Amino acid sequence: MRANVVVFGLVFGCGPSDAACELPAVLSDLAGEGAQNCGTVEVDGDSAPVDACAVAAFQAGRAFFTEYELQGIDSSVSGGLAGNGVQVWSLSRDSDPSGGSQIGASVVRTECLSPTVSVGGEGHDVIVCDVGVSCQVCGGDRADRCE
Repeated sequence: MRANVVVFGLVFGCGPSDAACELPAVLSDLAGEGAQNCGTVEVDGDSAPVDACAVAAFQAGRAFFTEYELQGIDSSVSGGLAGNGVQVWSLSRDSDPSGGSQIGASVVRTECLSPTVSVGGEGHDVIVCDVGVSCQVCGGDRADRCE
């Protein structure tokens, strides 16, 4: 299954004191020192410049990261891509995946298998891939914690 990795990822709960569960920090750490911050796309914002930056870095084998704010129902939701020049990951964050119980944020990382560049639904190039194994970066009590 080919998918724009930005929209995939499972999100589960976490503890309210997990301040390190912020997506920009997780993306930057995963991409590594010197990674290019390609920017953040706000809800309903134009993703073309951010996607173009990520595609250019990916094609050149450079580290990068992006963030995409998504429309949540009862919490703040976002996704992102991080690449370290060799591997690409999709990440997703939900500030309260419990639906209002305020259990805190959670970030989940998903491997991007066989990443390539393709024209996306908005008519410009994006990074697409097969969805691989997911693990929980921070928050929650999932058994599949990332190492």
